[in-house]
Amino acid sequence: MTVQDLPTVRIVEVGPRDGLQNIRDYIPTPTKLELIRRLKETGLGTIELTSIVSPRIIPQLADSREVLGDEEVRRMGGKDLRFPVLVPTVRALEIAVQYGVKEIAVFISATEGFSKANINCSVEQGIERARNVASLALKSNIAVRGYVSCLFLDPYDGPTQPASVLRCVKELLDAGCYEVSLGDTLGVASLSNVRSLISFLFDNDIPREKLAGHFHDIYGQAAANVWEAYNCGLRVFDSSIAGLGGCPFAPGAKGNVATEDLVYMFHNAGIDTGVNLSKLVDTGVWISEQLTKATGSCARIGRVSFTESQDAELKVTASKARIIAPRALHHEITRHQSSGITVCKYKEVFGVSESAGYLQLPATIALLSGLKASGQTAVFSPGSPLESHTFYYTLTLLTFRI
Repeated sequence: MTVQDLPTVRIVEVGPRDGLQNIRDYIPTPTKLELIRRLKETGLGTIELTSIVSPRIIPQLADSREVLGDEEVRRMGGKDLRFPVLVPTVRALEIAVQYGVKEIAVFISATEGFSKANINCSVEQGIERARNVASLALKSNIAVRGYVSCLFLDPYDGPTQPASVLRCVKELLDAGCYEVSLGDTLGVASLSNVRSLISFLFDNDIPREKLAGHFHDIYGQAAANVWEAYNCGLRVFDSSIAGLGGCPFAPGAKGNVATEDLVYMFHNAGIDTGVNLSKLVDTGVWISEQLTKATGSCARIGRVSFTESQDAELKVTASKARIIAPRALHHEITRHQSSGITVCKYKEVFGVSESAGYLQLPATIALLSGLKASGQTAVFSPGSPLESHTFYYTLTLLTFRI
């Protein structure tokens, strides 16, 4: 199969809703609207706007009506840009209809403990609620997407049975959902978990085109799990700008997989997403600055300036890579000089600070070799890939311009 033959991937950006809902500090509505506008400019085709929920339950989304009623947002939505809204109840659906929402999302948990903590009902009751909301939405010509939470582990009940996931997926599809997103809410999935569950669903007659993946990145495995799901046949994936996210009702559930990292990964594998990576990275840096927090993405574009001789040879080895922040690798470089070998940090070699574009490389590239410098362009050619957790693809060329 040639690169041109590879199927494209659809990214569902959940940052404005799932990414922001767990942030305690107040985020002004204009900031949220600007985030939506910037995400739209990247070429994303689906952006989940907000959730219509009680401010008492999720204070950060108390401005859902202001977001839905914004004139620019209403103008942006259309055939080429979908704006789904998470709607947990019939009352919330009525509000969505008032604001002209064209697509909603409903959700259920595959496990009892999380269902009671998240929506205060049993799994059976959650299914019934979702079914009622979906039925009314379809009667109003509103498209419905579904979520299933806690695919692999419940923070209260322990491991999830695949049969429970299968039941929930079937219920949502039977209710009229055009697609069901499979949520690894606690980010505990492994590659074998992902393949096993997806194969189980396929073996039980769930069409692959009806499924999407939604992976959290608590243990740094989300992008690898996305790649595994892609190789199993899934072509739709949820992600959040700058890796923002987390569920307020799932202890330990922190960030979603970063949209920048997924787009970077797929593009380097020759798989089209329709998204402008440069604009996406800029947006991730911008929202991180607004929230005064470090970006959760590794796909940052670094600007570098060299003080070393052009024939310098720099190598990064896996043994010299150590985690200094979630999803960010701090590589140490062995610099070969006539005076001997010196171990130093990237910012010391390249003369850049973290705030000014500290060079961060995705976890897929823990091994680089063969630095070549020519004029104002530095070309990194990677060596052999590392173990299987490195997302299964080899970067062929990275070019950074000053």
